[in-house]
Amino acid sequence: MFRLLSIASAFSLALASLNFTACTFTPPSKIEPPPLTAKDLPKIYQAHRGEYIRTIQSGTDTFSLQTGSRLYRKAGSTDIDLIGAIHAAEPAYYQELKRDLSNASLVLYEGVSDENQPRFTDAQREKAMKKSAYNRLANTHGLVSQHRGIPYAQKHYRNCDMSFQQMQQTLQHEIAQGGSKGNAAQQAYNELNSVNSAVRGNNFMINTAISLIGSSHTLKSLTRFMLVSMGAEKTDDPGTSPRLQTLMIQDRNAHVINELQKTLRKEPNQRRIALFFGAAHLPDFEKRLLRLGYRPAGPIRWHNAITSHPYSSGLTHKEVQEMLSR
Repeated sequence: MFRLLSIASAFSLALASLNFTACTFTPPSKIEPPPLTAKDLPKIYQAHRGEYIRTIQSGTDTFSLQTGSRLYRKAGSTDIDLIGAIHAAEPAYYQELKRDLSNASLVLYEGVSDENQPRFTDAQREKAMKKSAYNRLANTHGLVSQHRGIPYAQKHYRNCDMSFQQMQQTLQHEIAQGGSKGNAAQQAYNELNSVNSAVRGNNFMINTAISLIGSSHTLKSLTRFMLVSMGAEKTDDPGTSPRLQTLMIQDRNAHVINELQKTLRKEPNQRRIALFFGAAHLPDFEKRLLRLGYRPAGPIRWHNAITSHPYSSGLTHKEVQEMLSR
């Protein structure tokens, strides 16, 4: 529920862009895109080789954010399917992911739980979901949130993530050690609490940004393309500390792989296990599976998550290129 920090970063960028937008953004009217020949397309924008998220231009005015999935096999062992996702996307995207997930006998999924939170009733869960930043983002842009698009209540779906308290405890242990490592952990601890609050819909600045975006065709067009262009970003999570980034990816992934290995020992008859996590987790998962002797059993399968038509929405070629080269 908690992973895609790039969405929070996009909100921050949107707020920072308000003055820029008011001055330079073209009023909503179709702008003719630069001419392209068939050999120019499709064009793939991908920040780092081996990533499972990318931006692809498939038409002169059609750009999509894609996430990837890949099957891994090891002789004598259960198949492992890495299935990447983002937390707010178009309904058809989650239909494709559900078809992928239906091939698994067990789905180990991402979901940072709160051990101090009493068990929700259905009504309380629905209220919390509506309040979340991901759901607000989805509603603003005509998307659906992941928890509405994926049927998590199925018996073969199992949460395999660290809890919020486990992440806090990891950082608190480092803080107690002091020194530069402790200072880095303290910064990450503060950021972790802020991100948790923001994702749960308790951040005034982000809530204000979403309201502003939702009231303006111009800002909705801009931020939708910002979301699509995330696959071309040069940095993992702008504005977050290195320690928080390693906590959110490497530390959580190590926990997941440990749980996966326990599952493989206790449930050797599982035919195929899907690790269903945010696409940013998958490159590190891949490295860990390779070290365990797994090998790719086919190419990456790509799924369109969000599509944007920026020129029809009023963005100029210069604005499009600036967002693709951030």
